[in-house]
Amino acid sequence: MSGYIKVYFEKEIQGFGPVTVVGYIGEGATMSLTSHWNPPFLNDSVGDATALNKAADIAQASTGLTSKAEWNTILNWEGIEPLAFSLPVYFKAHSDAKKQVEDPIKFLEMMATPSLNEASPLGDVPETLILDVGRRIKITNAVIQDVQSELDSPRTRDGYRTENMVTLQLQAKQMASQSDLSSIHI
Repeated sequence: MSGYIKVYFEKEIQGFGPVTVVGYIGEGATMSLTSHWNPPFLNDSVGDATALNKAADIAQASTGLTSKAEWNTILNWEGIEPLAFSLPVYFKAHSDAKKQVEDPIKFLEMMATPSLNEASPLGDVPETLILDVGRRIKITNAVIQDVQSELDSPRTRDGYRTENMVTLQLQAKQMASQSDLSSIHI
């Protein structure tokens, strides 16, 4: 199968060493880039002070005229969220259900969880992983925010799932700048 229809997750997992999980990109996979633009003066009026603002509100209510101006509505950029991914990932067993479906699901769950100590604090938070979507988008500092797997999928006689659609929510750990996008889209 072509690498362009697969998704790869790479991470060092305590007790297992470097682990790579490979699945098929499911229908409806998305990448999101969200900028925050807000009008910083939306609630301000000319000569804004609490008493003047109240008077302006009363005048607007009685006359239908506003003390707002066009400059009140100018949007200012206030930041960008890290790239976010919603990835349905399909696993199917061709010969070994444990290795081809169960283990990849287990490893994805392990990639999303911390390594905590039994009684003392200072455990390890989940580390970032490398996310490679279709050999065209590569994020080297992604975190898994949510892992959902089907519990009602077909199983072998030993109880291993023979196929599964795992839905993942991931996000880059930091926002990308314009210059980063050329290295993300490979």
